[in-house]
Amino acid sequence: MRAAALVLSLLATIALTTGAGGPALSQEIFLVQYIDVTPAGKDKAAAALREARALVTKDDGNQLFEIYAESARPTRFAVVSLWRNQKAVDAYGASPTFRVLRDQLELVRVTPFDERWLTLLAGDPAGGGVGGRAASSPGAIHIVTHMDSIPPFKDEAADALKRLAEASVRQPGVVRYQVLVQTNRPNHFKLIETWADQKAFDAHAASGPAKQFRDFVQKGTGSPYDERLYKLVN
Repeated sequence: MRAAALVLSLLATIALTTGAGGPALSQEIFLVQYIDVTPAGKDKAAAALREARALVTKDDGNQLFEIYAESARPTRFAVVSLWRNQKAVDAYGASPTFRVLRDQLELVRVTPFDERWLTLLAGDPAGGGVGGRAASSPGAIHIVTHMDSIPPFKDEAADALKRLAEASVRQPGVVRYQVLVQTNRPNHFKLIETWADQKAFDAHAASGPAKQFRDFVQKGTGSPYDERLYKLVN
């Protein structure tokens, strides 16, 4: 029994540190959460998320906790948080802070609280802080994109995402650009982006690398490319 448990633990570690297209770039865990709420409950949801953020950012295991509301549908929220390791994110999931948040959101939710655990695959460092770039401003455009490929195409998709990230981090107006891979589904990816303004994002979307990427992965996508624009909830 002990030997079996050791093997399972080792396999879990390998799965966490080695994703599609090669090893993850860091041991930090990104937790990306989505929830849709009723129009009447939008402000209550935002207040509950802000309260959770105030508590979570005091946690030694937390490195980032960002709240976004979708620009076109502000009743849709996304939370992007960064944790030191899997142990830290598991502790958050079992914490009173998270239980209170879930209870408050339960009163106004339309959809279940969707959660995804991911590691960094390409782009900016997990903690951000790339020198020489302008900081995010009130006019910044924030994007969270979900992309999944069919399983046989996952390595090609990962390589294409790496090429896209390599080009994107050098484009004018980029504030943040990260590609993440889901820990339990290595054919599922997320792109976390911040651009200085709408003009910078539009130029990126129309750029050669972005169009070449979309053309290439079209043959192996598992579902429609889900790109959503958000505003930061302060």
